[in-house]
Amino acid sequence: MKQKYIAQIRAFNRYYTQVLGLLNKGIFDGDLGISEARVMREIYFNPDITSTEIALSLELDKGFLSRILKRFEKLGYTVRKKSGQDNRSSAISLTDLGGLTYEKINRDSDTQIENLFADLSEQNLKTVVRSMNTIDSLLHHKENNHIVDPIIIRPIEEKDNKALAALIRNVFDEFNAPQKGSVYDDPQTDLLYQLFHDANAEYWIVESNHIILGGCGFYPTAGLPSKCSEIVKFYLSDKVRGNGTGLYLLTMIEERAKKAGYNRLYLESFEVFQGAVSLYEKLDYKHLEGPLGDSGHYATTIHMLKDIL
Repeated sequence: MKQKYIAQIRAFNRYYTQVLGLLNKGIFDGDLGISEARVMREIYFNPDITSTEIALSLELDKGFLSRILKRFEKLGYTVRKKSGQDNRSSAISLTDLGGLTYEKINRDSDTQIENLFADLSEQNLKTVVRSMNTIDSLLHHKENNHIVDPIIIRPIEEKDNKALAALIRNVFDEFNAPQKGSVYDDPQTDLLYQLFHDANAEYWIVESNHIILGGCGFYPTAGLPSKCSEIVKFYLSDKVRGNGTGLYLLTMIEERAKKAGYNRLYLESFEVFQGAVSLYEKLDYKHLEGPLGDSGHYATTIHMLKDIL
């Protein structure tokens, strides 16, 4: 590589690390450094993870990681229990305090990026994101030179309507879920961009290499109690299930609903979507005896509610 390229890359790295405050001892004036925050994120999205799995995922020195995990335990952020697969290793999870600590870091990170790019136009923001995706792709070659396509999460656009509706109905077909009285036969499923033009609603798309892989949103369904919104159209392609994408997306939507002024979230589902239902239960959604509001989806059999105060 030519020296001028090396110099330009290093200059950008110096600039951006300073902008993000990564030279400070703790991020956002807190007690955790960037490495500790990354480890905490890994545990947040992968409960019962082992230290070996964390080290492999983040490519961390095991001794350095061990010191981070000991500090987490001392601060009450994590708990250990014997791994069900190997009694010689421990499964690590965040405590309630650890979870709240990570969620605050995550919110502060969102705010930081929002403020950093606040003066850019929508077109310039898209240019920045495309440039970041290009860097990410080029730096993640596999041995066969296949480029790993990054996943991005972005607001819904009108051009997404057809592909998103097809994905939702494909998931219903895959799990043999009821079609009548559900989003499957709801005509609004074909016009989700228009539906989410409501000022009190949002919908976000999961995309990779210009292919829609899922989405989730919140919407003020008619008949719901005051300050209550519905988690809607949360569906993912099998290509991104089980890798933390769903958990990340749903918790992001919860945070955005909270910022929009809601203090409770309601959702409807089916037993056949057991993976999703388990995620809801893990995130403290409580089962109800019957539906709330008037979604028009009379076939749903699972109804849940969560306080997000």
